[in-house]
Amino acid sequence: MVTLGTESQQIYAAPYNVQVVDGAVLETDIATLPSVAAPGKPFIYRVSYANNGSAAATDVTLQFAVPADVTVSDCDGCTVAGNRLTWSLGTLPADDGASASKQIVATVGAAVPENTSLYAASYISAGAGQPRALGGTLKQAVSRLIDVQRGTALAVGSDRTTTSQRPGPLTLASTLVARAPATEITVTATDQVIRGGQIGVDAVISNAGSATATGTTLKTRVTCGYDAGVCRFAGHL
Repeated sequence: MVTLGTESQQIYAAPYNVQVVDGAVLETDIATLPSVAAPGKPFIYRVSYANNGSAAATDVTLQFAVPADVTVSDCDGCTVAGNRLTWSLGTLPADDGASASKQIVATVGAAVPENTSLYAASYISAGAGQPRALGGTLKQAVSRLIDVQRGTALAVGSDRTTTSQRPGPLTLASTLVARAPATEITVTATDQVIRGGQIGVDAVISNAGSATATGTTLKTRVTCGYDAGVCRFAGHL
């Protein structure tokens, strides 16, 4: 019930009946791995989706709009049309607590300036005639969120992906482009050693990222060596 009150009177609006029906509630979400994309470097979009409604959704389609200046090398069996990736998901059962995802391997253009925000969108919809929380095409859905994103631009120096309207059938994600370190370590050791002998361990450390890694710390741990079922030594170096 809706009422409008003043000092001298109170007006009641006519009641409006709302019918409760079973229906699908389709939701998507976007994660970027790593959370900061580097110019000229590959990264991964992970688009998750689920049906959290009370009825199955049929003829379900998942769409993903790739940002400009991003090249896709693998899209987990999608159909490509321009900058739009599409998956036909078939039927999604009613809410069973399950969630699935599609993975997209992409590369940021080498000429993309740092502190650029890359906008991507995912949109999931069911076949015609089924109740849905949001209608229209992916383009129309994105336009309804773009003004919100413009008002809350990603701050320079942020290290995470920002999403709007979550959960829901549409997710608009903004990923920051910035140079970042990507440290790696490869360890090799002696396969066998005679009792009382020495074990040689080689650790190769590298930085395949686009920025210097600072404050780096290397820790090693010696596992327990057993003698007659007794641990003789274990610790950190």
